[in-house]
Amino acid sequence: MRHRVQLEDRLFARPQIRNVSGGSYALLGSYALLGACLALCACVLLGGYVLDIALLRQLAPGWPAMVPQTAYALLFLALAQGGLLRGIGRGPVLVALVLALAMAGIGIEDQLHALPQTQIRRLSLNPLVTSSTGRMAPATIAGVLLMVAILALQMARAKWCKWGHAALASFGIFSCLIAMDAYFFDAPALSRITFLSAMAFHTALGFFLLYVAALLASPEGSWVPDLFADLPGGRMARWVLPWAVMGPIALCYVALRSTEHGLISPNLRLSSLAIVLLLLAAVATLRGARYQNIAARRAVYEERRLREVLDGLETAVFVIDAQGVLRMVNHAAEEMAAHAPDTFLQTAEFHSMRNRRPLEGDEHPVTRLLAQGGPTELHCGWIDGSGREHALRLSVTRTHPGQGFAEPVRILAIQDQTEGWILRENLSRTERLDAIGQMAGGVAHEMANILGAARLSVDTLLLKPEELSETQRGKITAIRTVCERGADLTERLLNLTRDRAAEDETLRLDAKLREVADLARQTVPAAIRLDLDLGCGDLFVRCVPRDLESALLNLVLNASHAIMEGPGAGGITLRSQACPDGRVAISVIDTGPGMSAALLEHVREPFYTTREAQGGTGLGLPMVDNFARQSNGLFELRSTEGEGTTATLVLGVVSPADAEAAPPQMQLPDLGGLRVLVVEDDPHFHDILTQSLQMLSAEVLSASSAAQALDILARQTRVPDLLITDIMLPNGLDGYRLAFESRKIWPDLRVIYMSGYTDQISRSGRSVQGLLLRKPLALDNLVNAIALTLHNRPGDGPGPSAP
Repeated sequence: MRHRVQLEDRLFARPQIRNVSGGSYALLGSYALLGACLALCACVLLGGYVLDIALLRQLAPGWPAMVPQTAYALLFLALAQGGLLRGIGRGPVLVALVLALAMAGIGIEDQLHALPQTQIRRLSLNPLVTSSTGRMAPATIAGVLLMVAILALQMARAKWCKWGHAALASFGIFSCLIAMDAYFFDAPALSRITFLSAMAFHTALGFFLLYVAALLASPEGSWVPDLFADLPGGRMARWVLPWAVMGPIALCYVALRSTEHGLISPNLRLSSLAIVLLLLAAVATLRGARYQNIAARRAVYEERRLREVLDGLETAVFVIDAQGVLRMVNHAAEEMAAHAPDTFLQTAEFHSMRNRRPLEGDEHPVTRLLAQGGPTELHCGWIDGSGREHALRLSVTRTHPGQGFAEPVRILAIQDQTEGWILRENLSRTERLDAIGQMAGGVAHEMANILGAARLSVDTLLLKPEELSETQRGKITAIRTVCERGADLTERLLNLTRDRAAEDETLRLDAKLREVADLARQTVPAAIRLDLDLGCGDLFVRCVPRDLESALLNLVLNASHAIMEGPGAGGITLRSQACPDGRVAISVIDTGPGMSAALLEHVREPFYTTREAQGGTGLGLPMVDNFARQSNGLFELRSTEGEGTTATLVLGVVSPADAEAAPPQMQLPDLGGLRVLVVEDDPHFHDILTQSLQMLSAEVLSASSAAQALDILARQTRVPDLLITDIMLPNGLDGYRLAFESRKIWPDLRVIYMSGYTDQISRSGRSVQGLLLRKPLALDNLVNAIALTLHNRPGDGPGPSAP
């Protein structure tokens, strides 16, 4: 960025005079010229008048002499200019200017007194003016007043004062050149001009030095920066200007002297001068044309480099001038505009990403951005030629002359932020799902307590089946079945919040497909028929159960959306069949509108979706494809427009021996003599759990909080055999902390944890080891956990969590 700014300053900014050794050429030149002027005045005053050296007063016989008033005036003006350069303050500068004006006043007074003699001298035959007059020439007085005006404008701050300062200084330089040039060509003729008569040559030289020094001291608004600029134009001016100024003067002088000595005739002199001047003009013109061509080629080169840089950007860039004409576009802009950028900005159809409302007229993003005082950044949507929606960020930057372009332009940048927008949308959905998951965990916990109480109740009743009639046993068994279904629903609800690595399991495929079909029928609209065609027999597959379930539900829901957005009614078939290669194919077949070949090529791409307006994310089919690959299978899609779509998962078949055997029915043991402390804050589940343990002949101590449990333990005379505690307890002391504090009282106390929250099951860092059971509890699982815990003594320190 720093190098870019330096390049812009060099090419487009107001030319600056080159720096050297901490100063500038102009400042050093101004000091040098003032020093020369002071030296000139000192030579005239000291050498010419104090030491009486006539040559220092009058440079040649018959030429006017510099009078003391003129030397003093030049001295004071040089000191005033030096004071401004040094910044010593306006007081001393004003004193020097007043003294210079006083010298000019003396000269005006002398001219008024000598006015009659001047008229007589004009009529005399002697054309030369000698130093015997002792008066300042009218041109000298005018020169003093002009220099005072120049210094006054230099002290002013207004912008027009800089222009006036440059104009007056340039006029003074031109006048002095005329006066000095006349001395070499025809000094007697110069003396016959009343205004210039009696003005010495070194007086004109002194004013020339002052005017140039003043111009260099404050070059702003003048031609000096262009002359000294380190650019092609400045180099050309420095090369041409000396020849353009000195060349004609030298040639004219040589031609004049040659004519006086009879070497050439006057006509030949004029024709020769014309030819030479023509040659100089031709050389200057060609030199200027060369530099113009170099500058033009450089501009083309810089524009080409700029285009190459812009073409490397993924952002579409449109450069528009002040009249609204498109000046430049990069490759990304041409691709976005389908190679018609001139009309794209006016005809492109943008829409709101929030509600897909078209943005037209004054709401058109380009119109708003390019309007004076409009916004600098907008976000909107745009659909390309293939029908894919893009989330765009439009921004405009307004430049001014000197900021990289010769004229004001507006740079419109269009950035495709589709992926970022999708990620933000998915992140927002993920956050909402996390919130739903946390809420689901709480709901599941309460359901686990309710179902746990019911399940333990019916398990307890079934401990003595001989006391129940056949009808009662049937009703109790029905209640137990309902509890199992509730537990399964709770498990599904908790699966929404689980974030732990899942393990592959061996599944009986027909049973899992029936479960998926039952669940899918609850979400598919009534206008869509869902059929189940099981042709796989009793085949088994090995995969993550909930991933298979999610993949199949995803395919069924996609089919349902296709039918509802197409014909509005139809059928979906969930089919399984054995493959000749020993694998099994699971297909979801719909009678929807189908897909074109072009669409079929893109549907597996992440974030590609045709349902943006309905909230589609474009992640469903990629997740199904990823599941198939992780399960060493494959995912196939076949579709024909107007005939529907078939999505097929092909998975490997495993041996039935790999499936987990159903646990045998076990008889519940007698827990007589076992002392158990139960800590549970839910009163219903607490009572049922206590009664179930008591029916198994266990001695039960109960508490509803950690503090109450610690109080009970502290009052015991012998250690209880077992602590069964819920993890989530009230008053800020959870089950883990309770076990830790209990071990301080009874180090040999064994612990079993219970929880209905998913994240509590996988929680690490428990300081006291113990088995962890997930609610709702089955009585046989609880008895097995008690037997396992009592069989193994707890360790002395923290270790891996129990399964």
